[in-house]
Amino acid sequence: MDLEDRGFEETVREKSRTDLYNYIKQSSGRLLDDKFAYMEDCVIRETNCPTEKISSLKKELKLFKWQFRQKWTAASYKEERFLQNNAKWLTGTIKLSAWVKQKTGRPRPSKEFGELSDRSKRRKTKELRAQVPDATLTYAAQMSLRAAGKSDASAIIKEITKSPTRAYKIRKVITQNKEKNIQRLSTMEALSMFVEAGLSRSQYNVIRSARKQLYPCYSLLQKAKADCYPKPESFHVTDTCAEIKLQDLVDHTASRLCTYLEEVLKGLSSEEKENLKLISKWGCDGSQQTRYMQSLQNTNESYDDANIFQSSFLPLRLLLSRASLGFELLLAMKQHARRIFIISLQHSNAVVSISVTNFVMVARPPSVDNKDIDAVPLMIETSHLTYHEI
Repeated sequence: MDLEDRGFEETVREKSRTDLYNYIKQSSGRLLDDKFAYMEDCVIRETNCPTEKISSLKKELKLFKWQFRQKWTAASYKEERFLQNNAKWLTGTIKLSAWVKQKTGRPRPSKEFGELSDRSKRRKTKELRAQVPDATLTYAAQMSLRAAGKSDASAIIKEITKSPTRAYKIRKVITQNKEKNIQRLSTMEALSMFVEAGLSRSQYNVIRSARKQLYPCYSLLQKAKADCYPKPESFHVTDTCAEIKLQDLVDHTASRLCTYLEEVLKGLSSEEKENLKLISKWGCDGSQQTRYMQSLQNTNESYDDANIFQSSFLPLRLLLSRASLGFELLLAMKQHARRIFIISLQHSNAVVSISVTNFVMVARPPSVDNKDIDAVPLMIETSHLTYHEI
């Protein structure tokens, strides 16, 4: 079986004399013939020499071995002297046969030009772009598109090559249209993202700096956030207590829900709007934490912030009182909870007394679809809370 049948192809490769000398140095043999034998073995492995070609490869090395023996003897077997006297000779090369394994298997299927990557397209058209002027290429592309029935694409190429500035103007118009299609977040959507992600002012400004056309400025978020609070007259804050009037808190909660659900309320009839009911709940909780010993200016009592007691109000669901209408919205989420009061207790084992007075409050949603619906009541069942420490 010849070499071609075994998948080998004979070629010629140049080998530097320095590499052959390094093989000789690597040999552990004491005699020069042993070192030559080691060098030949290294060359045989490196060139993939088949068994029947070893003798011919050794003949190609015969001249190098004879020259090396002469020069090594002339240097009195001293490596330093040998390298100094034969530096130019060692930089030369000799030609040796080498055997390369032929590639087998089916060749890689070629792709259509449109399926190639940009890099492959540039490589394939490199010679064409170097030989043909750009004006000729542009005109050829225009005529080719027209012949293929793509008259619109042909007309665009003709238009952008009319003048040096025409392409810039067309590109500018396309860029502006893309920017117009970007839908800017509403103030409430941006505020929701700001709160849900727990962003700081600086973090939000960093995000906005990348896409100013998408996010509103932080001052608008501040105004929208202020609208989420009841009127300032509802609050009462001291060194040891922060509370809000329950009536104002529920009124504001109902109003904000109606604003948020404006699209839903538009689809309700007048009868359905008259039977809307907001069901809520309230609860209490306490906590103990590290004492920070802050000085209290307006009281001589030994209060601190180590023991905290609070009460919260949470909307649960908005539904129609008539079950046959089948309308219900679930509202309960942790972030919807609204604080009624927070107080600092004097003792960790203090007992807080809370009295409850049930009543029904009427809250009126804002106008929907530019129609005054103030006459439509939103019934809210809640409680009035009073508390004191025993």
